[in-house]
Amino acid sequence: MYIVYVRDTSTHQLDALLDALADRLADRIAARLNGNEKAPKSEPAQADQLLTASEAAKRLGVSKRYIYAHRDEYPFARRLGPKTLRFSERGLERWLVRTK
Repeated sequence: MYIVYVRDTSTHQLDALLDALADRLADRIAARLNGNEKAPKSEPAQADQLLTASEAAKRLGVSKRYIYAHRDEYPFARRLGPKTLRFSERGLERWLVRTK
């Protein structure tokens, strides 16, 4: 179980949390519709990968410099440490679908 304090959480982190909760809810609804009352406890069919800034920039068709300059605007950006930034592949794909 995770405890999240909203006042200590950025908007982008909350967006990512809501996306994860929506995925779990969709799994539970699908399980119930298929006659399985208990939701599957297994991992999603495809595990999320963390992309480097270069990989994310290539997928978005922008420069690495642009990625770093706009990192706070991307809800799929993940800070792993003070100097380590990665990008959720699943989050990036969902964001691309929403913005088209």
